[in-house]
Amino acid sequence: MSDLTVQPMTGAGGAEISGVDLAKPLGEKTFAAIRKAFDDYLVLVFRDQTLSPDAFESLVQKFAPLQPHPFVKPVDGHPCMIMIERKADEAQEVKIVGEDWHADAPWLENPVAGSSLYCLEAPPYGGDTNFCNLMIAYDSLSEGVKKTIEPLILVSRAASGADYLKSQQGNKSMSYDLSTDIHKECEHPLVQIHPRTGRKVLAVTGPYGYKFKGWTEKESKPLMDMLLAHATRSEHTFRVRWKKGSLGVWDNRCTLHQAIKDYPGFARRMLRLQFKGVRPMGHAMPETMVAAPL
Repeated sequence: MSDLTVQPMTGAGGAEISGVDLAKPLGEKTFAAIRKAFDDYLVLVFRDQTLSPDAFESLVQKFAPLQPHPFVKPVDGHPCMIMIERKADEAQEVKIVGEDWHADAPWLENPVAGSSLYCLEAPPYGGDTNFCNLMIAYDSLSEGVKKTIEPLILVSRAASGADYLKSQQGNKSMSYDLSTDIHKECEHPLVQIHPRTGRKVLAVTGPYGYKFKGWTEKESKPLMDMLLAHATRSEHTFRVRWKKGSLGVWDNRCTLHQAIKDYPGFARRMLRLQFKGVRPMGHAMPETMVAAPL
């Protein structure tokens, strides 16, 4: 504990944690300090770590039980772990995974609470990940907009993300299984209450939330576009620079993220895990207000 340091990255969120070797067992006090930093800063980055897949899993499982990815085939021997990889010779025009602002798997009844990346190989420059803080995005809305969106229910489905994955079937870096019912709809409050901190969240989800309950897609789109543009304003965002041995973990309930494709001719390889959450809470759906913190 005496060597653990938390260095905030920006006013919008993010912190670098130093003075801890994640390959070694973490004591209760050390992990409690990490968990508090996670609640405070939403995205944590640990540098210069040397982790086996087992050690990576052991760390992330301290936050919550792991959850398999619904589409991407896992790493052999690790059913909840996937590889995100871009080859150095891949054409620049080919989309990369996560190129649009998005949350991870928001179409699930219980969306993932958080995700983690461990960097095996990074380009000499570029390949960063952008994040935005959906709590301060909510706080900075006008009172009129807050009143308008509080009763709205967002309808999400996996189909838009799956359409992208279908286009990537020829990408030799990843393998996909699209047998899941990608058109199944899920309803969550647009304004959510974070189960650990109690703060309100502007829970836009990128391409997966496609309309508001009781509205048509055409009616929903202008407000959705405005809210996403607001959430991703520069003062609400920050970015993580990846290096070999960097580990990042983020709160998927109150952030969006976006991979940046600006490293042509270089490779980038990351191991990824995600951990389980609970049904999102919000006053628009009173029955959700009994969800247990996680």
